Amino acid sequence: MPFHQFDFFNQRDEYVYDPTYVYIDTNTCRLTRRNTLGNWALDGLFYESTVTFPEWTGTAIRQLTSISWRTTTPEDSEVGFQVSTDGGTVYQYYDGADWQTASVTDWTSIDDFATGIPQLSTTRLIVKMRMTPSSDNARTPLVELVNIYYEGVWNYFEDLKRTLKHEIDTNLEIDIAWGRKIVASTTSIPLDTQWEILSVETAYDLTNDPYRATNLYQSYSSTPTPTVTLTSAISNATLEVNMKTRCPVFLSADENFIISEIPAIVLELPSAVEDDYQAKNLFEYEPIRQSNLFRRREKSIPIQSTIILRCLSDREVDSLAMLDGVSDIFEGEGVVRSLATGEDFFVLTFQPLRANDVISTGLYDKATQMLVIGNQELTRYTEVPGAVDISITLSGATVFTEEEHPITNSALPKSDICSTIAPEEEVIS
Repeated sequence: MPFHQFDFFNQRDEYVYDPTYVYIDTNTCRLTRRNTLGNWALDGLFYESTVTFPEWTGTAIRQLTSISWRTTTPEDSEVGFQVSTDGGTVYQYYDGADWQTASVTDWTSIDDFATGIPQLSTTRLIVKMRMTPSSDNARTPLVELVNIYYEGVWNYFEDLKRTLKHEIDTNLEIDIAWGRKIVASTTSIPLDTQWEILSVETAYDLTNDPYRATNLYQSYSSTPTPTVTLTSAISNATLEVNMKTRCPVFLSADENFIISEIPAIVLELPSAVEDDYQAKNLFEYEPIRQSNLFRRREKSIPIQSTIILRCLSDREVDSLAMLDGVSDIFEGEGVVRSLATGEDFFVLTFQPLRANDVISTGLYDKATQMLVIGNQELTRYTEVPGAVDISITLSGATVFTEEEHPITNSALPKSDICSTIAPEEEVIS
């Protein structure tokens, strides 16, 4: 079953704690010794303190189900928990029956946390942890991780395309050079452009200053009409304005996308899973007593998908600028956090694919591709008739049959799909 891990390994996460009393390394969290002056000392004592984990948000979490943990509590030291489902405004503890608003003294034991977690209905969660040393202040609890298991709503591919679209929508910046012939003397120039302007960087009089030595940009106003104001008037000259802009991002199957709405970036649906998605690595089996049935133990597997991004514009230079803007987001090896589960997708490569100029429609269509890898969590035990039912459950939600599974987008003949997905099976009689 898929789970989110609260641990201390991911250094880009930000934990809230007092480093005077708490020490965090790449694997564990524990209290640190302090003397009466508050300085570290070998003969110092441990003092109670708290650690707040970064918020975990997953928009497609159906149900929290259970937890597991790895903690050490020597002697009578303790680890307690509080949770927040509203971004940290209110914290709660489990009293053995219900989740209640917590005071500074109300904390949930790890066992009660495990009992109460299925009663939390939320798609966002902050976990706060209190570490209490032994009664003689000589021993510290040690915390490595807490896993929270859940059932999801979206399947892997739905999550992937939504997450990547959101990442581009949020971070896209495109450097565009806008030009216009200015006849009458003026310092105020309307920017009639299809781009959504984020900011104006520079403005140059290319007729009288071809080497761009003097930046004439003074200010920019977006209302009521996007307008740039220059430091001095120009006339009978070509003005170049350099802007940071953005454009709409669509999924290729988006019903709101029309070809006239350009410039635009189109995110093609994920392609087939790559060759190392081998059926023999997907499942483990164990017999059960009922005749002609087996039990399939499903587990996490890495899936890699090729994503195509198309940048459409009526100017070739703008399409190339759009490619640059997208590549800045995913440059090199990157990590994109899933919208559905809060887990990570890894973008391993990002490279040009083709330049297919659709001259007949007046478009320049520049495409690029990236390889994205993420862990597909296959869910609970399922009992199916031997060598008959080949459907699989993705992310605890959507069931794909031979005809529906995204792998049908591959170059494999459809008749080969069954043998690709389903491992060899031994029927237990």
